[in-house]
Amino acid sequence: MSDTHALFVRALLMLTMIAISINVNNFFRNIKFHYISETAVHILVGFIVAMLWTAIEYDTTNSDIQLSSNFFYMVLLPPIIFEGGFTLQKISFFKNLLTIVSLAFAGALYSTFVTSVIMYYLSKLVSPWTLIESLVFGSLISSTDPVTVLSLLPSNVDKRLYMIIFGESALNDAVSIILYRFFTSLEDPTMRLGAGPFFVSVFASAGVFLGSVCVGIAMALIFALLTKHLVVDHERPLFETVMLIVFAYCSYLIADIIQLTGIISVFFCGVAMAHYAHNNLSHTTHRTMKYLLRTLSFICECFIFLYLGMGLLSFGDSTTYSFVFILFAIFAILVSRSHVFIVMYISNCFARTPEDIIPFNHQLLIWFSALRGAVAFALGVTFLENQNFSTEIKGIIFGTTVIVIVFTVLVMGGLTPYALVWLGI
Repeated sequence: MSDTHALFVRALLMLTMIAISINVNNFFRNIKFHYISETAVHILVGFIVAMLWTAIEYDTTNSDIQLSSNFFYMVLLPPIIFEGGFTLQKISFFKNLLTIVSLAFAGALYSTFVTSVIMYYLSKLVSPWTLIESLVFGSLISSTDPVTVLSLLPSNVDKRLYMIIFGESALNDAVSIILYRFFTSLEDPTMRLGAGPFFVSVFASAGVFLGSVCVGIAMALIFALLTKHLVVDHERPLFETVMLIVFAYCSYLIADIIQLTGIISVFFCGVAMAHYAHNNLSHTTHRTMKYLLRTLSFICECFIFLYLGMGLLSFGDSTTYSFVFILFAIFAILVSRSHVFIVMYISNCFARTPEDIIPFNHQLLIWFSALRGAVAFALGVTFLENQNFSTEIKGIIFGTTVIVIVFTVLVMGGLTPYALVWLGI
């Protein structure tokens, strides 16, 4: 089968699955069935298609239904992150910025460390992991994706609660990626890691974050100046829309090219564009971008979770599922979320008014909302391609990662409606 033919087959398959998933989700909404989230439907559809694909043996290597890490980072991720920044409720975000940054950065570091320590010592009961392998797993599984929880929150939910959950996820992905790259860059997976290199990675994360923010804001300011001073008499909305997308994508690419992180860059590029260029854009452009960005983001999210469902089977012999390691990992990620209560306690100590205090039921939902998703899956796929680790450990870590993601989305996501009632939210 030629490469072109395989590409057409893959495209047709993915578009068909998106159509099926959308219609299934619409059916569930019509009958007011809220106990299976949209994300869960995508995963289940992907899994069913993978079973059928494997059974008919059309593609013996399953290469047509495997997610490429390059495709994820270059095509699927940027629209999702940019849309989140461009449509951000800025007042609520910056009002809670300190809490969000603490959860995202200190929380990701804490979660990585706690998860790694737990997996390092518990693995000794079965098949010992090295400290590097434990840290790699801890870093990639610490990326959160609360899309399911956010989609189930009632429309009148507290804006601060919504923004804290969203903001933590939007920013902690970058920390997870930075830490993952650092730990996998240690070529010898059996070497001992001292405290020095770990703390170097912490400071490097802060520097990369600030640099990425600067790149994103700089691109947004250039775009704002361009749209303010450049006279366009013919098809201005088209010009503005195209230039907005070009500048946003360039902010992502430039950040990655100079060894920063495109996620943070394109997110803050979206935030800055919405703020500084808002009055420069025509009404038509505003309406166009609102629906265009949401459409692109939605399609990319569908792709990712469909690939995740297929990923349960599509990587074949490259994947190893260990029930014991999966239990260890679920226990580890639940314990590692304890940083939520620490950060919230400190935040409440500095609350100026009683209204600024974050109640305990909100803290519990923030702890509960730490579903794993797109970035964790993509890092798992990237890890499979890494040549510095043994095939055995790559298979176990990838298999464990996929099942943990599916568990958090299906089980914890499915329990969210009950949790909302129980917590009185």
